[in-house]
Amino acid sequence: MPKTSISDIRINILKKEAGVGLHHEFQELTAIPRASSLVKTWILPLYRNRRLIQRFIEIILVVASILVLLQSNRETGSERSAKEMRNLSLDQIVLFGDSITQHSFNPEIQGWGATVAHAYMRKLDVINRGYSGYNTLWAKEILASTIKSTLSSGDMTRSPKIKLMTLFLGANDAVLPTVNPRQHVSLPDYKKYLHEMLEIIRLESPGTKVVIITPPPVDPSVWGAKCLGKGNQPDRTVEHTRLYRDACVQVGLEAKSKWGSDLVLVDIWTVFFGTESGVNEGGFTYSMDQVSDLLSDGLHLAAKGNQLLGAAVLKAIKESWPELSPEILVPRVIFHDQVDANDLPGCLFRNA
Repeated sequence: MPKTSISDIRINILKKEAGVGLHHEFQELTAIPRASSLVKTWILPLYRNRRLIQRFIEIILVVASILVLLQSNRETGSERSAKEMRNLSLDQIVLFGDSITQHSFNPEIQGWGATVAHAYMRKLDVINRGYSGYNTLWAKEILASTIKSTLSSGDMTRSPKIKLMTLFLGANDAVLPTVNPRQHVSLPDYKKYLHEMLEIIRLESPGTKVVIITPPPVDPSVWGAKCLGKGNQPDRTVEHTRLYRDACVQVGLEAKSKWGSDLVLVDIWTVFFGTESGVNEGGFTYSMDQVSDLLSDGLHLAAKGNQLLGAAVLKAIKESWPELSPEILVPRVIFHDQVDANDLPGCLFRNA
């Protein structure tokens, strides 16, 4: 028999498949005096019980994996408890309209939107989506996207809802078609687009309440001077604007059959001139002195006009939907005098 070294036998063992030919190699190994005792004492018993040992190692690995997983979950749970995120998002009121809505957060003119936002601080988020210069045709095309992009799409367990929307359009639709055909929208189309926008709100944000606001009265002379100063021709009259106010009122009445109590109309003409002024009667007119302190430039609202409209919108909400009254709603985060120092941070999220 050729002389065999321990290294040669080790290489042969590694090259062969487990259990195939190993018995012969062990016989060769035991023939070497120095290796005989080692083989008989350790290697042969391990070889004979190799499958049991393999199973034992597999069990140890499985148990170790389970312990690592449990430890990982326990640490994640601890971190979550220490840094738990509470959903403090607020439901929303969305103001949708033209420049009279866009400017409604302007503090210099005591904007009517700011009045509404102030009333709902910490209770509802009031979001301004006014688009200066827009008529109902253009506004209709961006309404669905405005609603979808306003509503949260995050992974919070509770997504905000639009509780109420104001729809305040018509001032630009009412320009004279012969002077400003780009912004003008005919009366039939104006009514049609308002109805379509109401349907978009109903489909994209079910359950949302709607306040329709009529286009305001104008002062053609003051507005005309502003137009001429910009190199444009005067494009508004009281009579033509009144037609769009009346059409808006009619849309509000027609939509009631579908919307019921979920829709109300705020007639800014009645707000400005009063219910006893005969504003709903044919042939009603007003003097420019009556609107001089209500309008800043013959079209947009001045501070007094904003104050009256803001109060009228809040009044309509409280009377039509008492559950949305700012005095009834509770803040998402408690007031400072309700904080319990012995219950922190839990008490802070009592209303969440």
